[in-house]
Amino acid sequence: MHRSVPLCAVLLLGLCLSAAFAQSPEYLTILHLNDTHSNLAAGAPRDAEGNPTAGGVARAGTIIMQEKASDPNALVLHAGDAFIGDPSFNLSFASTPPLPAIPDLQMLLQLGVEAMAVGNHEFDLGPDLLLGCLAASFDESSFPLLSANLDYSEDPENALQAFVSPHVILQKGDVKVGIFGMTTPEVEETGTSHPIIVSDDLGVIAGEQVAALRGEGCDVVIMLSHLLHVHDMEVAANVPGIDLIVGAHDHYAFEEPVEIPNAGGMTPIVQCGAFYRSMGKTVLKIDNGVVSVESYDLIALDETVGELGPLQTACADIYSQLDAATGGLLMATVGAATGDFSEEILDCTAEGNLDTHVGNLCADAYAAATGADFAFQPGGSTAQPIHAGPIKALDLFRTIGYGMNADNGIGFGLVTVKMTGMALLAGLEATLGYIELNDEALIHPSDGFSYAFNPMAEIGHRVHTLNLNGVPLSPGATYTVAFNEYLLMYLDYFAMEDPRIVYSDPVFFDSPTMDGPLTEFEALAGYVMNLQTLTPEDPLPGRVTSLVTSTGHGAALPASPVLEQNYPNPFAGGTVVRLTMPSSLYARVTVHDAIGREVAVLAEREFRPGVHQLQFHADGLPAGLYFCRLLTGGQQQAIRMMHTR
Repeated sequence: MHRSVPLCAVLLLGLCLSAAFAQSPEYLTILHLNDTHSNLAAGAPRDAEGNPTAGGVARAGTIIMQEKASDPNALVLHAGDAFIGDPSFNLSFASTPPLPAIPDLQMLLQLGVEAMAVGNHEFDLGPDLLLGCLAASFDESSFPLLSANLDYSEDPENALQAFVSPHVILQKGDVKVGIFGMTTPEVEETGTSHPIIVSDDLGVIAGEQVAALRGEGCDVVIMLSHLLHVHDMEVAANVPGIDLIVGAHDHYAFEEPVEIPNAGGMTPIVQCGAFYRSMGKTVLKIDNGVVSVESYDLIALDETVGELGPLQTACADIYSQLDAATGGLLMATVGAATGDFSEEILDCTAEGNLDTHVGNLCADAYAAATGADFAFQPGGSTAQPIHAGPIKALDLFRTIGYGMNADNGIGFGLVTVKMTGMALLAGLEATLGYIELNDEALIHPSDGFSYAFNPMAEIGHRVHTLNLNGVPLSPGATYTVAFNEYLLMYLDYFAMEDPRIVYSDPVFFDSPTMDGPLTEFEALAGYVMNLQTLTPEDPLPGRVTSLVTSTGHGAALPASPVLEQNYPNPFAGGTVVRLTMPSSLYARVTVHDAIGREVAVLAEREFRPGVHQLQFHADGLPAGLYFCRLLTGGQQQAIRMMHTR
């Protein structure tokens, strides 16, 4: 009996010691932005008086100030593309030399951003101009730009390395955070990064960065990614050890993290839209070395969020100067829209009408401004929709805000060229070779011009019909066509592969208000001022049509069954899966969750030859990774689908 008292005391002491040495969970708050594109001032939609109701850096400042007040260790990140998209960037170059400080970078400094990924648009003006802008905007106390997949081997002394690092390590309270950046290899296609190479060996590089940061004792590893969501998913699935991917480039706004399983567990991906319209707040929990998402919020920067006074004042001053530089045009009300004008096509291989309201409007404006027989607007030159309500010229600039010219900076210059019907056919065939990727190369024509194509046909043989005012375009006839200099550059590129793509007599037009060329912005603003009221066509007229099942041109159907990527992807609620059958076949199409459990049967029947679209509704299912499987004739295919909320 005398031994039981000291034994109990020892046990009690052991319990107290273990409780004392057990680590209590740590929490890391991450506030993140991406693809802001210099849209510093709030914008459309506008109220009846023309006042902006959404977006703006001053609203982001309010959220960050509030979060920092309750959590001084909150981490503020930007996933890239602060350049191009607004006059605050473009017109900064009007007084050069010297190279200007970039307002968006300076505002990000005021917001307390601690790291930013290098986006593709940061390279739009080339690495030398990027370097000059960074030198004018930053000092030694500024945040680092991050990109681990920039290769300087062709220019090892490149001074850009003074501003761009593969990764950074930050101490946040008791949490050591390692952050590495990634830049989309798409920059290699434009050549604007030369002589810097943008490597596409993403998995290997990400693995090396994770190993290096873990080797430095980091408790949390974050990939600040300006890739594409599909590449983020690939990296997450194949590179364990990344605790969070803050994504960009797609302009997706995830309402919940997308969780990707891998050998180390699960990697969440977040992305919060673009243009200062929303921002993300992700809280990570670190519990005995295990990192998980405690909470995530997609914060709308709308009229419910007040604008931080100093930033609002700074923006007002910037845009007052910009308005003066354009002779009062920029902030003038130029018209009104009775409804929203669509700008994006999510799947260019889907059957049906592929018009957009914005694409058609721009092409019509270019034709009217130049007197051309017709005009083209590439999807990659449009940036934002037009919202219902009053329209200021600033809103129109942002609609087509990716342009720049060396004379006045106000956008891409317009040009007319002469092309034969055969050259136009060949040029359209070249653009249609990219539609599986996105809508950037999809051509939207002006009123009277229409074309149809078969996305299932071999590249170079996709155009089915090509009409002008309802009559087939004559291969030997010569036409005057208008477009922006961005498309002219791509015509020159395409011509290196196809000698049929030729043009003559290029004509640029002088701006009526500024030194330099007539730009797409001025043409669009003038067109809207003449119309005054814009009403979106419903339905759209069908100037661009995808004909999958019966085109009469090229091989309409594949040799074996094809299960194509769902659209939209990622999706919230519902998505469409497309199946193409070469002949009558019995097939079973199912959906499975990340661990292989069957959650839905989309079809189990005989399919006739052709294209079939199947709906999948994920109501009631958790967000995350799903697989759609096609089983037919003993063969199986699968695609990945991301469900968000």
